[in-house]
Amino acid sequence: MMNKSKEPIPYLDFGWANGWAKEPKIVSKCKKAGHKRIEINRDPTWHGFHTEVRCDICRYIYHYDSSG
Repeated sequence: MMNKSKEPIPYLDFGWANGWAKEPKIVSKCKKAGHKRIEINRDPTWHGFHTEVRCDICRYIYHYDSSG
C-alpha cells in the first residue's frame, strides 16, 4: 500500500496486547473482515514468550506472550 508521495505507509504498533484493557478497533475490524494475520514467534527459546502479530492489509503490529 502506497500513499501519494510513494513512501510506504507505516504500520501502527500497538505494543503488547497483554496490557490492553480493550482491543483496538482496527484489530477487531480486521478480525471481523477475516484478514489473514501473520503470527511470528520472536522468542529465541521457542517457549512462547514473544509472538508478533501483524496484518499487512490494515498495517498494524502487536505483540503478546504466553501469559496473555
